[in-house]
Parts: sequence; structure tokens; C-alpha cells
Amino acid sequence: MDSELRAMLDFWAARLDETAALAEASARVDPTPWTASVTDDGGTAVRSGHGSGLLTAADEEPLWDCESSNSLCMTAPSARHVVAHAPGRVLRHVEAARRRMAALADAITAGHDSFDLAAELLPLEVAAWTGHPDYREEWRR
Repeated sequence: MDSELRAMLDFWAARLDETAALAEASARVDPTPWTASVTDDGGTAVRSGHGSGLLTAADEEPLWDCESSNSLCMTAPSARHVVAHAPGRVLRHVEAARRRMAALADAITAGHDSFDLAAELLPLEVAAWTGHPDYREEWRR
């Protein structure tokens, strides 16, 4: 297998392992279902739960202050985004990605027409991590 393609597969596998570890840790700490309850004005959503710490947005506005509450309060779009990335959904995504990765690796190893398709698809799969320090610019398509 081409060393560049092998590097991309290894990079992708490592990112999936990191993602799964974060989701599994979250599920262990707070196994309750994740839901968003948006107020009538659509401006605030709340998720009750357990935990501690302060989560802040890029603009330094606090999103969750568990020292004074056990509710996650944020804008409705942010809350819906958080709920969409609940641990169970993330782990299902990781499993599907691992199956795609195995199929691509098989195609690359086979070295026939499917190699070309796999070589084109693999950079698209790792593109989500362009901001990661191990991502290589030559993988960008």
C-alpha cells in the first residue's frame, strides 16, 4: 500500500479512536438521554444533567456554569448542536466510519480499479480534521 495512503488511514483511525474515547467518557459520566428544550422565543435551550465546570463559547460568553446550576443553558442552535453530538450518536458515527475505512483499506490493498476510487475518497474522509496538527496539507483536495 502506498505510504501516503497508509498515513491517511492511520491518521483517520487515530481521530476515530479519540472521538470514540471522548464519547465513551461522556456516556460513563452522564448516561442520561441528551435532549434540547427550547423556549418559545427560541433563544435559550436547557439540558439538565450532572457535571462541573464552565463551558464558554468562542466569544467568551458562558454556556454552562455547573457551580450554580445543573442545567446547560445556551442558544437554541448551540443546544441542538450539542444534542446532535450525544455520545450514542457519535459512537454510531465512529462505527460507520470504521467500516468505511476498512472497505477503503481493502480496496487500496486490492490494487485494481477500486484503488482509484478509494484513493479519491480517503482524502475526503480525513478532511474533517484539517485543523488537527497531524493533518497534512498534501491530503487536501
